[in-house]
Amino acid sequence: MGSTAPQVQGGKAAAAHRRGLIHLEPLYAMPEIWGTGIGEQLMLAALTALGQADYAQAALWVLEDNERARRFYEAAGWGPDGAAVEDSTEGASLNKLRYRRSLG
Repeated sequence: MGSTAPQVQGGKAAAAHRRGLIHLEPLYAMPEIWGTGIGEQLMLAALTALGQADYAQAALWVLEDNERARRFYEAAGWGPDGAAVEDSTEGASLNKLRYRRSLG
């Protein structure tokens, strides 16, 4: 997992020590395990570990056209934060949306 430099979040004094935002790297599942719950278990384990590491928020990029992935993340409490990029990889142009989620 990659992360940005820790940022102190403003607001409540009790939360002032928390780390800021961590960016998650892409995670892909093979179609044969879709719908088995493994992705949900992996996501829950990652979010739990990040919360225990005292991160306040997590972010990740998802392909705009990947409706299945977007539904998966949205069901787990993630949502688009308004950031979007066009990624040109090996001649293909892919539009990505950034999703964020609070970790506690």
